[in-house]
Amino acid sequence: MYAAQLCIECYSKNNVKGIPDLTIDEALSLPEAEQLILEDRIYAVYNAINRKSICAKCFSQVQVIDAKRTGKNLPFEPFENTLMYKDSNILNELKTQLNENFHFTKITNPATGQSESTWGVFSGDITKPLSIYFYYIAKREEQDRILNFIDRFFENITQKQRKVTFYEAKNWIVEERPNGTSVTKGEEKVLLEVLVK
Repeated sequence: MYAAQLCIECYSKNNVKGIPDLTIDEALSLPEAEQLILEDRIYAVYNAINRKSICAKCFSQVQVIDAKRTGKNLPFEPFENTLMYKDSNILNELKTQLNENFHFTKITNPATGQSESTWGVFSGDITKPLSIYFYYIAKREEQDRILNFIDRFFENITQKQRKVTFYEAKNWIVEERPNGTSVTKGEEKVLLEVLVK
């Protein structure tokens, strides 16, 4: 199975529209001789394309740059002013300060039997903002204390886009099966979500 995204020029130059638009099931239901012809056509086009690998996040960044340059509609709402993986020093400082100023409970993960945190910080990228989440903080005054603390932390940081979410509880679904125990995460109730753009 070949996967490639083409610019309009490459699409036209390599006659990609000449390849029928079929699902896998449709292609497999063709007579064997037709399958071989289709495979040869796809392989020839794929080899003719001047292609290179690019990570999905970088490709998303390229899409936004291209849309702005050409006046096209943006492919998604971009988050260009958020803390990303490269900002790990700031993210680590945020985690440290939250740990030093608040007491967060830990719970036992039924899948591993290990203690785990009930809050976390995940870096953002062009497609999503920095995410900060908390579980088991149900009182609004406690939520406000944390939100105000985070707001103060970001006062002198230029990348302010972020999403802060408070969940009621972790929802582990434990099922006993003949071959062992299955643990999955179920739907979790959001108590409060704040998106800073």
